[in-house]
Amino acid sequence: YTMELRNMQLNMLARHGSNLEVRLSWDNSDFSLVASLEKTLLTTYADEVEDFTWMTVPLGYYRELHNNSNWLTDFGRKYSYPVSVYGISPNYFEATNEMFTSVGESNETTSLSLGEQLYTPRGSQGIATGSFFTKELNLELSPRSTYLLIFDRSNTDLAFETRSIFTLNSCPGLRMTRQARRYQAALASLPLYMKFGDFMSVSLVGWRTLSIKIRGGLEEYDKVYEGLSQLSRRRGGSFSVWSYSTKADHLDGVKDFLDVIFVIIIILFMALSFFSLSSSMTANILEQAKELAILRSIGITRKRTVFLHIYEAFILVLTGSIIGAGIGMLIGYTLSLQRVLFTDLPMEFVFPYKHLVVIIVVSVICAILSTASPSVYLLKKPIAELSRL
Repeated sequence: YTMELRNMQLNMLARHGSNLEVRLSWDNSDFSLVASLEKTLLTTYADEVEDFTWMTVPLGYYRELHNNSNWLTDFGRKYSYPVSVYGISPNYFEATNEMFTSVGESNETTSLSLGEQLYTPRGSQGIATGSFFTKELNLELSPRSTYLLIFDRSNTDLAFETRSIFTLNSCPGLRMTRQARRYQAALASLPLYMKFGDFMSVSLVGWRTLSIKIRGGLEEYDKVYEGLSQLSRRRGGSFSVWSYSTKADHLDGVKDFLDVIFVIIIILFMALSFFSLSSSMTANILEQAKELAILRSIGITRKRTVFLHIYEAFILVLTGSIIGAGIGMLIGYTLSLQRVLFTDLPMEFVFPYKHLVVIIVVSVICAILSTASPSVYLLKKPIAELSRL
């Protein structure tokens, strides 16, 4: 369950793309809000903010391009796939969480970042897509490899011949994968986005999210989060502020609660197995009475003999517990790995060290309680009497 909770955290973080995000209302076209947010970050929180980046709403949001009517297709229009086209700033991948950026194919001859490649002369002729389209539309990064981006309007279709600038296996904040997913995202530079939407001014563009990268730790994140939340309340809730730290605290509380529950379950199961261990060890010690007599006769002390039986019981209990814990970890890892195959998200291996410590401690207690009493009882008898048992 620890790995599942961690995967939930990663999935939540991947959907937002950054640890701190401002999400604007889609029906809010007030460009002064964009300027106000940037001014706040550049002045009030200049020491805390390392970088920030914008992403637009998808082109399918606008009325004349509504109903998610954007399609990627070959020239014969035999294979068509719906996409959602977003405009991003050139520093998008630097300001978002880099652990969720997995590149499929890109131009390795340039030193420009992925976002900057969209703002080159070549980038103005194409978009970035998920790696899924590379195989389905037989695309290459070659300038000769082109396809059509179709916008279904009310009166007629609008088609743009575009190229593939780079492909992504995963992208922070957006759905771009190697697997077939409905309405995958496609990325374009802001000038090309405005050309697709026929916008005459950047003030007409709808902005979806502002992703913020903070320099520092949790204290700086909380400071900027509280400040932006107060600004949102003053502006009538025209935007919302999301912070990963506040959500992670809730999941950490759930994890701590589950840790306590599973520790109690471990102790209960070990207590139940203690009765079986106690009966089997008692019978085993009674059967070894003659061996105990031999050990005592060659000079082995009572204390050392008791510890030999405790060691035996401890090894039996600990071996079974570790094998069971290992099987459980393997099953959990396999289930998490299956999710990774479908989501293309990174996976972190989490070792349940707390539970292992509990298992070792309880194993020692069970070993002592199950063997000490029968061993001491027999070793109190004379050696001659032990040999006759």
